[in-house]
Amino acid sequence: MSPRRTPRAPLDVTRGLIAEGTKSPAHTYEVLEMIENQASKKGINMLSDIAHAGDLRALLLLRPMLHSQRDRVVRAVINLLAEMGHPSVVAALEELTTWHPSPSVRKLAQVTADRLRSIPTDSVTPAPTYKLPPVHECRVGTIDGNGSQVITITRKRRRGPLMMFNLVFNDHEGLKDCSSAYEISASEYKYLVLDGFAQGGMRWLKTSLSYCQRLAREAREHAFRVGRRISVEIETLWPMLEGRGGKALPEPSLPTLPSDQERTYFETSHELIADPVFNYWFFNPVEMYKLVPKLRRVPPPSRARKVYEQTMADLKERLPRVLSVLVPESRRRLLADRLTRQAALLEALGEHQMACRALAAGRGLAGDAPLESQPILVAMVDQSVKNLCMLLDLP
Repeated sequence: MSPRRTPRAPLDVTRGLIAEGTKSPAHTYEVLEMIENQASKKGINMLSDIAHAGDLRALLLLRPMLHSQRDRVVRAVINLLAEMGHPSVVAALEELTTWHPSPSVRKLAQVTADRLRSIPTDSVTPAPTYKLPPVHECRVGTIDGNGSQVITITRKRRRGPLMMFNLVFNDHEGLKDCSSAYEISASEYKYLVLDGFAQGGMRWLKTSLSYCQRLAREAREHAFRVGRRISVEIETLWPMLEGRGGKALPEPSLPTLPSDQERTYFETSHELIADPVFNYWFFNPVEMYKLVPKLRRVPPPSRARKVYEQTMADLKERLPRVLSVLVPESRRRLLADRLTRQAALLEALGEHQMACRALAAGRGLAGDAPLESQPILVAMVDQSVKNLCMLLDLP
């Protein structure tokens, strides 16, 4: 399986590193983080020692390094996988050919995938996998103003603490970040994760593993479509998402919105911005600062209230122009989709009135009515100015 070569580290040391580093995805990332922090040549030498240790578990350490930020490392890993000759990495190599920015990396990955694909799978030892505890609970958070969501999955041992994985993504960049804990108590998980995110207004919905998997796959594909790489950490911890288990809960679905009430829900959709779930639904302060010249010079406290009122009056007069700058067509479509997805989550959380308002607002943005006639956008502008005043220490 592995060709002979002169190792740079004692074989027993390398095999010990493999054994310890493949106990779980979290252990694997500890090893890979250490390797990523080395200079390229030293890191490649360590990966080479791992590949030539005669232990198939090396695949668990090598495969995530296909997502290294350094092309030199990626090419070295492809060659090491070719030497190991295991067809289980074909899918990972083929994915590399669809998104990697380097033509030389894409070509090498394709050539290697084609060669490994010709190896009969029944002629090799099955690829190693992690032995993870069963899924305990899956949750997904509501959507913030940047289109960001969080998935959190816990796995439960027969005895002892939980194993945890969190994944952060958004609707315009795809996968963003992740975190994990090999051991975390139920009370720590509640305090640090569930309550921690909820402090910003986010609500958690218990859901199924299959739904979380679908959201994660879509975010992964979107990241590649927009030309973003995903991190070695995300790729290493990805197995925490895989498999089956957990409760079979229905996926969120949109509320039924009676046609005779849709207009009312649309006209009152500005009320959504006052709810904690929509705490972060506002425009970037930097964008707003450029559009409100009256606030470019911070007024004295005695005039602050008057300046704020004048600012709002000025914005109201210029609202069509302001919104055309803040909400180009691409952002309008994104907001419409974001509100529609939020409506499904709110309905699943039992917030029917909020869900109907979000759905009506989403449909309004999906239409062709002027931006200034969209109540939720007007409310977002108002909230954005208030935020800007707070940043400028205006009372």
